[in-house]
Amino acid sequence: MEDVKCLSCNGVLFKKNALDNKGNWAMDPQHSLDLIEETDSTYFKCPHCSIKNIVVDSISPTGLGQLKIVRVEK
Repeated sequence: MEDVKCLSCNGVLFKKNALDNKGNWAMDPQHSLDLIEETDSTYFKCPHCSIKNIVVDSISPTGLGQLKIVRVEK
């Protein structure tokens, strides 16, 4: 299991588990965080500092879709 951390405070947002040996992963259901979708952004809200960790859709090296945290907003 690996931690996905807030870009602002470095607190743990959620944990992820490897799905295979190609680098694909999924959010661990026991350590999950809701993905919030609004009109202008999609984000994980940090439970430690309340900053929005903005995510975008991207493609993994194996060709599967994935979310990537790219910046923070208040």
